[in-house]
Amino acid sequence: ARNAHHPFWAQIPALFGNDAVSRASAALIEGALYDGEVRQLNNVGPSVSSGIATGSLIGVPYIPAVTSSVSLVRLKVSPLVDPGAFEAIQGLTCPVVLDYNASCPTIDQVLEHVALASVHAPVSFVEQIGKVGDYTAHYELQDSGVRLSLDESIRSMQDIRNVVRYTAASVVCVKPARVGGRSIARTMIEQALEHGLQPYIGGFFETALGRFANAELVDQFHLGPSDILLAGRVVTPLDFEKVRNAVLANEWSVVGVYGGS
Repeated sequence: ARNAHHPFWAQIPALFGNDAVSRASAALIEGALYDGEVRQLNNVGPSVSSGIATGSLIGVPYIPAVTSSVSLVRLKVSPLVDPGAFEAIQGLTCPVVLDYNASCPTIDQVLEHVALASVHAPVSFVEQIGKVGDYTAHYELQDSGVRLSLDESIRSMQDIRNVVRYTAASVVCVKPARVGGRSIARTMIEQALEHGLQPYIGGFFETALGRFANAELVDQFHLGPSDILLAGRVVTPLDFEKVRNAVLANEWSVVGVYGGS
């Protein structure tokens, strides 16, 4: 009964296993069916007005343009970030995320980076400090006042349960392409919300249609800033119609809904 209202493409993940290859295969097939559904329904797009832009403080700092559609800036950082690199975010008008991509900084380095960033912009949360499945650093920072998020560690429903069990984070990044498609992502979002977590939809080199699918999930669950932007603005159906028309005209190689090689 719970799934009676779900679209037909939502049944695809049930045909696959839970290994990485199966999740990727399910996501691709589901994405193709979702593409057809979007075309048939002539969807005008979800009611989402802003999302995440990504920059980096590793090496030569890169700070993305903060348009009216950008409400959060993700900054790639690592233990080797030059403290002076944080000067690059001076003047930012929105909060930032410090994303370590499992680079394993020390606790002191994390706290130093948060302090340096906070001089110029509010730090919304710190993401994926340790390696996948290693919550040690997150546990040690529980009482620091720093909000914690997990990204690479979120691959399946069991990972959501583990986050809850070990109080490993308050924010979780759910990537449809990583977890096996949009329908599984939706179930994981529901589970996260039920347990008081703050999920958001992360990017995974999607095509415009993939970003559009992300935006629909954000709209459906009233989520916070997520990866739904293209060139600093919220994705629209026109973005992936251009790609589809180019493919049909043999101008582009065919790519999957969640990206190509």
